[in-house]
Amino acid sequence: MKKNVAVTLIAGLVIAAVLALYLPSGVHAQQAQPATPVQQTATHVDTCTPLNGTAAAAAQATLTIAAPPSSQFVYISEIDIEMANSAAITTGQIDTVTSTNLGSPSIQWNLVSTTAIGTESTLAINYAPGALKSAAPATKVTIVGPTGVTGLTQNINACYYYGY
Repeated sequence: MKKNVAVTLIAGLVIAAVLALYLPSGVHAQQAQPATPVQQTATHVDTCTPLNGTAAAAAQATLTIAAPPSSQFVYISEIDIEMANSAAITTGQIDTVTSTNLGSPSIQWNLVSTTAIGTESTLAINYAPGALKSAAPATKVTIVGPTGVTGLTQNINACYYYGY
């Protein structure tokens, strides 16, 4: 019995010695997350770019979103339109804001003006969680206020991004 224990002990020591020759000589810790990322992280695809088109009283506001790269579309995530009276205007006047490259027939927005000086009509549209997609790729989008109206100050804002 003592012989079997001695043989087993010697065999275990031989195996340990052989393994020690083939294993690296130290234990190395691995870093969980590198201090500086090795690869770039993706950017948020639908990040909004704000744009403004403003016109003084009696002038027409035009907001133009430049044409995106080839085969990409314009995506509008938010539009807000303000019409402010800097002078008395016709009662119940309807101010129509038109667009290009947002479908056929083109999308229009109507705001009713009041007569009092210093009053404002506002229309704000948020297309979240989606966006309003342009009709044609690689083509600019325009949003145009009503033709110059005496006493009416126009302001058009939009947030957009390009995508496929």
